[in-house]
Amino acid sequence: MGRLSEIWNNETHVCRQCLNRIYGTSLLPPDCRYSTYSMPCPGCGQMHQIPIGYTLKGRAKILFQKRSQAGR
Repeated sequence: MGRLSEIWNNETHVCRQCLNRIYGTSLLPPDCRYSTYSMPCPGCGQMHQIPIGYTLKGRAKILFQKRSQAGR
C-alpha cells in the first residue's frame, strides 16, 4: 500500500501537525485543503481544521519524505 493511500484510508481525520510528526514532513497550511469546521484531532486531542485534500506540492512532500519512527 502506498504512503498516500495509508494517509487517505487510515489517517484522514488527523491534523496537519500530526501528519508532520507521523511522516516527518514539513506540510505548510497552503499545502493542504481543509474542512470548513474545526474538529478534535484523534492524534493530539486538540481542535484543528482537518486536511481533506492536498495540493500537488503537499502530495510531493508526503511521498518523498522518509517516514519518522517517532510518530509510530
